[in-house]
Amino acid sequence: MTIKERTEPQSTLIEFRADAVWIEGQPHIILCASVFYFRIPRDEWKDRLEKVMAAGYNCIETYIPWNYHEVEEGTWEFEGDKEVTAFLAMAATLGLWVIARPGPYICSEWDMGALPAYLLNKEGIVLRDYNEVYLQCVERWYDRILPIIADYQLGKQGTVIAVQLENELDFYDCKQVEPYIATLRSYAERAGIEVPVFACAGQCDVLRAGGLVEGVLPTINLYPEVKEKELEDRIRHYVETFREQNLPVCITETSSKHVILRRELLSGAKLIAPYNQVGGTNFGFTTAVNNWGKPLSYLPHDYDLGGMIGPRGEVNDEYKEAFLFTGLVHSLSEEIALSWPEEEKELQFTAECRLSNSILQKLCLPGGGKLIGVANIDVIPGAVHFTHYGKCRPAYTKFTVPPVHCPILPFEIPLTTLGIKEPGRLIYSTAELGSIRVEEEASYVMFYSYGASEIAFALPDTVKIDVQGMKCLREDELIVFTFSVEMSGTAVIEFEDGRSLHLYAVSREEAINQLSSNLLKTSLINGEPAALMQQMQQLSYRKYNLSALGRELGGAEVPTGDCCRAMEELQYYRGYGWYEGIVKSFAESKRLGYMVY
Repeated sequence: MTIKERTEPQSTLIEFRADAVWIEGQPHIILCASVFYFRIPRDEWKDRLEKVMAAGYNCIETYIPWNYHEVEEGTWEFEGDKEVTAFLAMAATLGLWVIARPGPYICSEWDMGALPAYLLNKEGIVLRDYNEVYLQCVERWYDRILPIIADYQLGKQGTVIAVQLENELDFYDCKQVEPYIATLRSYAERAGIEVPVFACAGQCDVLRAGGLVEGVLPTINLYPEVKEKELEDRIRHYVETFREQNLPVCITETSSKHVILRRELLSGAKLIAPYNQVGGTNFGFTTAVNNWGKPLSYLPHDYDLGGMIGPRGEVNDEYKEAFLFTGLVHSLSEEIALSWPEEEKELQFTAECRLSNSILQKLCLPGGGKLIGVANIDVIPGAVHFTHYGKCRPAYTKFTVPPVHCPILPFEIPLTTLGIKEPGRLIYSTAELGSIRVEEEASYVMFYSYGASEIAFALPDTVKIDVQGMKCLREDELIVFTFSVEMSGTAVIEFEDGRSLHLYAVSREEAINQLSSNLLKTSLINGEPAALMQQMQQLSYRKYNLSALGRELGGAEVPTGDCCRAMEELQYYRGYGWYEGIVKSFAESKRLGYMVY
């Protein structure tokens, strides 16, 4: 795969560069959750957006289905549950960035991938290709929707930071990819789209997806298994390839499991968008056929792929995992945003479980230090031992990684990263960083762990240390704190300049409670927000008049001659049709019946 030299300007507000995604002059890791307004009743939009924001995500992405808004050729609906402007405005009010995905084809297991059924009646049409008849229809759709998106770009009325053209075109046998995508890009430019535009590759075939067209950024969609061994190698291939053209790796769709998101972050992805992180409902014959599995099958009305928020707004265990993942990302925000992946060669290790590619994953931080990922892809837990500066770590406890987990451990982190100006470093920790809060006179750092853990610092001799619930051991130039998850431990380190470093060591469950409390600012019931639990109990389903969703045939007889005419020919674009006919006796033939298809 080769990538053309890119000279086109990007929005001055938004730049997608190899080192980071820059928004208004600041580097960011984009954590993006899918929220599909067309699968959620309007009076529940705010609930879903607030839950996404509370979980620590800073962005949402949404498809905008063409056939949801053009119900018949030339008949457009943008009111009520279809008022996309209200949805974009709500996201902007809450401070969530938006990636808009207006198709024309969206897949999303939605009726005809959002292409209007009337297209099937167009003579000479070729769908999803450089075809004059098709593009004339697409142009009318884009003329409707792109000006709306343009109005809600960042810096105008909203927070749209990118627009995706088409969707996973590499799955489709498009004959003329480049002129097709270039035409869609020209429509976007004409409509005033100034933010970057994407073309996502569903099979990582960037060329066939249109991501190498001038003015279009390539992105990839990945759906790895949680135990996939080669995931990191796959992503690093794209990191190295894209870096040559100063482009980041943006994963515009991926698994909703946070163990996968951790591994993608460690591999150098700058935008990570798990799909479908917020469930919904396919109302009114909008379900389609899935595009995976053997055999294919129709989807149910519930559209729930195991994300952190279910179709009725219920949160689950994956929602709790979000707090731990986003807590780390936001605590080291700019450091992680500007980090780069490398293969870890300095640390030697032994593992009693299978690790991904049998190596450690490493993110190098620009301020110094690194984050080490230990991805256990085994079905059993396993102890991991490091050799660090010639000594076995951990020295006083046992570091055991649960099955299908990926702890991210800090090594060689300068105290300045923790808000302390004195010389010193966090040398290693077998507990994970949960949060860092820097205040005027003190810094507060929370660590969490699966079991007994240790945190080692190199500190000035002049510090004063007070510990409760943990042990403080001195080893040469190191100060090692050990603790057990059965009870929380604290340590206060006083420096000569008057600042103090407060360490809190807790279990994973307590870390989830604390992080969710900070983000949601509400009381907790069994680790879940009480306010959210109350909302779940009050949810009710909206009643829909299905007969109003399409034109009624009303039982009228429509002569079909010797063949069944397609429902689209009768201007009936969604729902069911019934065919009735007279069949001659089977008595004189060997036929057992007829099949209509």
